[in-house]
Amino acid sequence: MMAGFIKSRRFRLAWMVSLFAGLIFAFVEPAVNPVSELGYLERANDAFLQKALSFAAMFFVIQFAFAFLQYRRDEKFVEDVTK
Repeated sequence: MMAGFIKSRRFRLAWMVSLFAGLIFAFVEPAVNPVSELGYLERANDAFLQKALSFAAMFFVIQFAFAFLQYRRDEKFVEDVTK
């Protein structure tokens, strides 16, 4: 079941959306949270990769759980229909 899920469209969508959300977060967070005297680009550049990947990882865990549950639901529906 897990091998099928890893190859599924839902899994691909989950990790791609997570990476995109991480990149967006790394740019938006310094804009809405100006706590230092640095300019926007300096704040965005400060630990950019760390912020982007940590947010993407947290978001991926959530996306993965929902995608896996939807994949299982779809598999069970296909089994019920084919019976």
